[in-house]
Amino acid sequence: MSSRAASITQSPPMPAGLTRDQLLAIYRFLRLTRTLEERLTALYRQSKVIGGLFRSLGQEGESVDRRTPCPEARTPTSSRP
Repeated sequence: MSSRAASITQSPPMPAGLTRDQLLAIYRFLRLTRTLEERLTALYRQSKVIGGLFRSLGQEGESVDRRTPCPEARTPTSSRP
């Protein structure tokens, strides 16, 4: 029982050595990108967006990856720099 209580109080390890604030910033940009795309899709369905709309659902990490403070953790991608 005491080992379970000890594991509950410990915080999980931070990936790639990032701080909690850095991880929250990355998450914020991921959500912001997804929300923007969802709103654009709603406007497109209402014919309020002229032209085409190309969804990239699930690809938010591509745009947010460029903003991460950990360049050594990045992997090469097909996106332009």
